[in-house]
Amino acid sequence: VNNKIVTGPLVSIAKQSGAPTLLWQDLHEPAGIVADATSLFWLEQVNDTFSFPGRLRVVPKGGGTPTDVASTADVLPIHFALDESYAYMTGLEGTGADSHGVLWRIARSGGTVNELARANGVVYESVVNAPTAIYFTIGWSAGTQPAGAASIRKVCKQP
Repeated sequence: VNNKIVTGPLVSIAKQSGAPTLLWQDLHEPAGIVADATSLFWLEQVNDTFSFPGRLRVVPKGGGTPTDVASTADVLPIHFALDESYAYMTGLEGTGADSHGVLWRIARSGGTVNELARANGVVYESVVNAPTAIYFTIGWSAGTQPAGAASIRKVCKQP
């Protein structure tokens, strides 16, 4: 905000009492959170020294020490979605005319980062999980969307 790094806590709030429980402090430029039955996943756009790499992290819903699912290397992570097996993450790699959007797939338990899509001169933004495909949006970094170019794309999931 105003060219300053944003940090903040991860807090759970009980439905019945409204009582907050601190799960973790000092999230670095948090960019989205997704909950499943047992865990909370979130993106941090930068690391604890406020530079790259960012990371996808996970912590049990009841609290504990977060673990890194994946490092984003020199990619600015934008959004992510989960299915039963994988996290799907959009990001922006590079700057200026050399920038490009990327869509990655990472096992929820960590491991190898697989690139599913890449395009020059765009920013891949929102990402949504569907049963047979991953849908993601494109922001056109050059301004106006080119004629005939779709702003929503999909990648079919592999069986």
